[in-house]
Amino acid sequence: MPQQIANSQLILDAAKAEQKLIRMAWQIYENNYSETEIVLAGIIDGGYKLAGILKKHLEKISGIEVHLAEIHINKEDPSAEPATISNGTVSISGKNIVLVDDVGNSGRTLFYAQQPLFLLKAKSVQVALLVERMHKVFPIKADYVGFPIATTFKNHVIVTFDKKGLVSGAYLY
Repeated sequence: MPQQIANSQLILDAAKAEQKLIRMAWQIYENNYSETEIVLAGIIDGGYKLAGILKKHLEKISGIEVHLAEIHINKEDPSAEPATISNGTVSISGKNIVLVDDVGNSGRTLFYAQQPLFLLKAKSVQVALLVERMHKVFPIKADYVGFPIATTFKNHVIVTFDKKGLVSGAYLY
């Protein structure tokens, strides 16, 4: 167990996190019901894992074809190098994209992660966060939020995953 989890407060257990993700999937479907395809672009590592979970839920509740893409970004300094996207054979041009991350804070990572999506001419870019800390420095607003929490700048949030890739908890430290 990482040290920060040992000295932290559980804010979302596995069952609550799953409930939040199911609700987020329904919201994504409601806002994209007329689409035949959408792309969930997850920020590596936690955002991509969450995108995979959301994909499974969306496929259960809708007839929308859901594709996954990976956004690779330097989370410590997103401006140091351009974010890149690995989308396999899926074209992003003209599609609604949902940018997924585990925790939102200042909006800096999300701001820089969107840049390759604009270059690929996405139809729209929406943002989904499991935990939103609400300390915006960049003008990024999440469209889908599982759990908003007011924290101090000194606090941190970490989302953990089990061996199956499911959320095992979210912790405030």
